[in-house]
Amino acid sequence: MIALIEDSNAIAQLIITALEMHEYAVKHFTEGASFFFSLQTTFYDLVLIDLTLPGGVSGLQVISFLREMYPTIPIIVVSAAGENILAGLHTLYPTIPIIRKPFKMQELMREVANAINANLD
Repeated sequence: MIALIEDSNAIAQLIITALEMHEYAVKHFTEGASFFFSLQTTFYDLVLIDLTLPGGVSGLQVISFLREMYPTIPIIVVSAAGENILAGLHTLYPTIPIIRKPFKMQELMREVANAINANLD
């Protein structure tokens, strides 16, 4: 199961459609708090996350929590955040792939496959 944390429904629908076409199961969240709640009952093979989220829980807070509590879950950031924010994220978490919006769907699908396959090893 892939968790997609993305507040733009239009972008989320594009990503969900592409993932489902590749036979991935996806659960969509528009903000971080509902994702946190879902962790009580669901294990995710991958988390795709935007950095700017509504509701008071930022993407960076979600990533920090995941790295502390679930360090083996792969994360991919999909964001239109500025260069300084993305550079700061890369400094904190150099192994997390960052895909900048707008992106090519092939790039996202390649990173998804790489993350899931690496986690199977």
